[in-house]
Amino acid sequence: MSLDVETQQEEMQIEAAEVTEVTHSREAESDRLAVAEAHEEIEMLPAAYDVRAEMDINDRLRADFEKIPDTMAFKIGDAADLVGVKTYVLRFWESEFEALRPKKSRNGQRVYSRRDLETAMMIRKLLYDDKFSIEGARAVLKSLRHKLREEREKGPTVPLRELEGLEGARERAVSGLRQILEVVRGFRANVA
Repeated sequence: MSLDVETQQEEMQIEAAEVTEVTHSREAESDRLAVAEAHEEIEMLPAAYDVRAEMDINDRLRADFEKIPDTMAFKIGDAADLVGVKTYVLRFWESEFEALRPKKSRNGQRVYSRRDLETAMMIRKLLYDDKFSIEGARAVLKSLRHKLREEREKGPTVPLRELEGLEGARERAVSGLRQILEVVRGFRANVA
């Protein structure tokens, strides 16, 4: 009887091993399929980035750019407030994005320019609003910065109606400057 019990136990162990093997092979196949799908998605990512890169700079980002004061430089605390993130986030982004490289003052403090702030705002938009990964944001950032540069080179677009009222503005400005120059020359002549 003990032989039958041992044989049954061996058979049960063999069956359990076969079930485990089948389960593991199914899990392995599932893992292989998941990896294959991930590779397909990765191969498709550059195309997705290109599509996103074609997007326009949205109105919120433009409004954020307009909120940047006309100042030569910003300390990290001021920059973080304007961008809407904490200072340690800006420091982290500096390590992750080559485009964000503020200069340092003589005493080693970070000094952000307007361009640095615009770059940080674009990074914030890509990471927080558009939900890109850091790697994806890096890829799209290059395209966004290029698009912003093109928009600036075009200059502001002014409706024709507004230009009609400015026809003689240049001439009036030049005339006013000439009058100021005559006053200054007269003042110099009286002083000398």
